[in-house]
Amino acid sequence: MIQETERKCILIVEDNMSYLKILKMRLESRGYRTIVTEDGLESLNLVRQEKPDLIICDLMVPRLNGFQVTRIVKNDKNTRHIPIIVLTSRNLEEDIELALKCGADVFINKAETFEFIIEKIKQLLKSRSIKSSQEMCCSYV
Repeated sequence: MIQETERKCILIVEDNMSYLKILKMRLESRGYRTIVTEDGLESLNLVRQEKPDLIICDLMVPRLNGFQVTRIVKNDKNTRHIPIIVLTSRNLEEDIELALKCGADVFINKAETFEFIIEKIKQLLKSRSIKSSQEMCCSYV
């Protein structure tokens, strides 16, 4: 399993340090490489520099919130392909709608188990891998 994930890089944007440490530890124990920040604006710099395979972004982070980060990443032709999981302790219907409208691929409440979050990560990375393969195949036709 580690061989399958060791090249996958996940950017975690989270300002709750306790939650961040646990999530980082869980992902790294599964073989993922992680980059972390607690700042929305800094996350955009990290996206451009590190080119992560997936982003996990809390809604309530300083300087740029999760909605703004998601919208900016998804509106940039160089980064729009990166799957984004919006992760929050807020469970408001309007947050879910806005996050998805901004381009989030998945909305997850922090009350969910880490196993559930990891399953969603696997699904998104697999889906992205299939899309990339299809795009490469079709570009040769």
